[in-house]
Amino acid sequence: MKEKKKPGPKKKKIDPQAVQDLAAQGLTSGQIAKCLGVSWDTLDRRRKDPEYAEIAEAIKKGEAMGIKRVTNHLMTASEGGNVTASIFYLKNRDPGRWSDRQNVEFNINLNDVLAESRSRVIEGEKVQPGGKFLHGNEQE
Repeated sequence: MKEKKKPGPKKKKIDPQAVQDLAAQGLTSGQIAKCLGVSWDTLDRRRKDPEYAEIAEAIKKGEAMGIKRVTNHLMTASEGGNVTASIFYLKNRDPGRWSDRQNVEFNINLNDVLAESRSRVIEGEKVQPGGKFLHGNEQE
């Protein structure tokens, strides 16, 4: 007697090695899914499913391998005198000392600023546009 087939589409096998190789090339999950002929939803569901733990591990390992390869290439270029590579490496690995962006902190007490402004206003005087004081009966 023949076994009955389950209804619905047959589950497509996803090769963890292929996933790892594609992730190592810097592809996103959507791009990996497309290359493997499955939907992003399928790949994402399998990545989250403990039964397919090797898929999630392949993605993580592939991403790490890609980063390692590019980092090694960057270091080689930097050591070979590529100034741009050196700057890029330093800005990303030690941003506290090599970043173009400077973080400047201001401690302003608005109550003090307002009190100082109030003390400068003289009763009965108006301020003309441009900051010029008009005294008493002067015309604008």
